[in-house]
Amino acid sequence: MQERPHITIHPHGTRQTDQGKVHYLALTTPEAFTAAQDLLVATENFIQRRGLFTSHKARWDKMIAAYKIFLAKVVVDDGINLQFFLMALSTNLPPSDKVRSNAIAYLSEVSEALPNWQEVYAYLDWFIWEQDY
Repeated sequence: MQERPHITIHPHGTRQTDQGKVHYLALTTPEAFTAAQDLLVATENFIQRRGLFTSHKARWDKMIAAYKIFLAKVVVDDGINLQFFLMALSTNLPPSDKVRSNAIAYLSEVSEALPNWQEVYAYLDWFIWEQDY
């Protein structure tokens, strides 16, 4: 059985925002990049229990909604179709795992561009493979 891919995780404080990569992702995959940023914020709010007067369930629901939007954008964003989706399709994984691999590949690129979210990337790396959404 093929080992699942992982989001690139960097040790804290070892990387700075890569403005060139941020610009590239925003230019080539604008909808997916915006959805990824929304997912990062929603996930951080969930795991850090942030949000005045919000319940655990409300934060969870917001993270799940952001995740579903992110998956939809990763699949349909034109730049990703060429760069990431075809890469995921070339693996011998079931269809749902191919979508997950695609999401992981894209979030790895985002991790390279925006490395200040390492705890969130680690959580999403677990979440994407362990939860059935």
